[in-house]
Order: sequence, then C-alpha cells, then structure tokens
Amino acid sequence: MLSVCINRSVYTLYVLGNNIALGKPTKQLTTFNSYTSERAVDGNSIEWLNQDWNTYACTHSKPNITSELEWWVVDLGGHYRVTNVVIYGRYTPCCSEWLQNYDIDVIEHSKRFGDKWATFQKGRTSLCHYQQPVSLLMNATCPPDVKGRFVRIKRRSNAFPLCLCEVEVYGELITNMTEESNPHKTKAYGFPGKVYNGIFLQKMLVRSNFECTNQCIGQIGCCAGIYNKVTKECSLMRKSDNNEETTHSFHEDADCSSFLI
Repeated sequence: MLSVCINRSVYTLYVLGNNIALGKPTKQLTTFNSYTSERAVDGNSIEWLNQDWNTYACTHSKPNITSELEWWVVDLGGHYRVTNVVIYGRYTPCCSEWLQNYDIDVIEHSKRFGDKWATFQKGRTSLCHYQQPVSLLMNATCPPDVKGRFVRIKRRSNAFPLCLCEVEVYGELITNMTEESNPHKTKAYGFPGKVYNGIFLQKMLVRSNFECTNQCIGQIGCCAGIYNKVTKECSLMRKSDNNEETTHSFHEDADCSSFLI
C-alpha cells in the first residue's frame, strides 16, 4: 500500500516506500548548460539550493533545437511492476507552467537489444499516465501490471523546455522476469499511400517503415504505424472509437504508408 502526504507550504510530497529511481543512471535527449539528467534523481526536489539563484538544481533541456520530442529517462537497473511516479517541477513564476502535456512511459528491455541507451526505446512500452494540465507536483498512479526497466517522461509538444527537479519511482521488483516471457510472431499488413484514421498515441523519428512497424508492435494499444518517407516520422495510432472491430478507415497521402498490426 502506498501512502501519500503533501505538505504544500514547503512543496514536499512524502511517500511511504522505497524510491527505486534514487541515484540510478539517467539520460535526456538534450541538455542546456550544465543542467544534466542526473539532477532529477539526486534526492533533492527543490529548484534552488539554499535560496541561491546561482545554484539551479533541476534538469533543463535545450529549447526548440530538434524536431524530436524531448524526453528524460531513468534506468531502474531491473524490471519492476511500477505503481507510482512522483514528479517535482519548477515553481519559479517564469517557468511554473512548463511541466505539462507529457507522457510517463514504462519500457521493458531485452538483453538481446544490446547497448541500453541506444535501444531502450525499442522495448515494449506501457503508458503509466498522460498529464495534460500544468502540475508543479504530482503523484501519478499507473494502471495495474505496468512493468519495465526504464521510466521515460516524454513531451507531446516542444512548446517549453523539459525541466525536472526530481523524479521518484515506486514499485516492486520482478524477480522472475523472462525475455517477455513467450515471444510470439506478429503479422503486419501494409497499405502504401494511405494514412490510417485512428487516435494518435505518439510520434518519433525512425529510419525505415520496418522500424516504425516494430515500434507499434512494442507499444501497448497500438494497432497501426504510419511511416512518412519524406520526414522519416513514425506515428503510432490506436483504433478510433468509431471503428468496428474488423473495420479500418484511411485517407490518401502519397508520402505515407500505414502498417496494421
């Protein structure tokens, strides 16, 4: 059982349990100045040390330099059943609205992938929580049985830099995790020149339509990957609420191909 108490006067949230992200390896897509990714797992949740404005203590991505959506990730070092993710954002008036419109993902990782930082986003991804409105301090509760080794915070828009003062992760270690237990083959059906009409999940840059299809296979809820051969973007989609179980609708676009899973 997880117990949470928020002390608003000092901007601190107390969670009973072990923070499994504390001191673990981290990475972020871009880094502004010296505001590196490990600052989000150093045990310090405040924005400025000792009220000294020269001691900024949070992470900070570079503003608007890439078309790839900004992300930050922590490697838990093993597979966990993740129950809660607690995030502390910036509270200075200039930047208090920056922490919004992002996903908290939990990603499984197979040893066969090789280098973890080069391949961690290829693993099976479960959405713990989507946060649309601004929240300086939040405790996200994941759906049941969300599990993985990496916890990623990823923007859905690069309107603001990604700044995290602290990220805490709570859950239980899975001691008998296998290579995503029984690997199975998945068929994909290609539709050149067509865009699947579904509900958007996420977008990423990929090298090929094959990689886009694999991203969809690894994303829980994804039923179609849309690959744009001009921009190299892969959009992952789930079935529209208006689509019947066996019916899929498309619209024409010569630059794109859709792959149904």
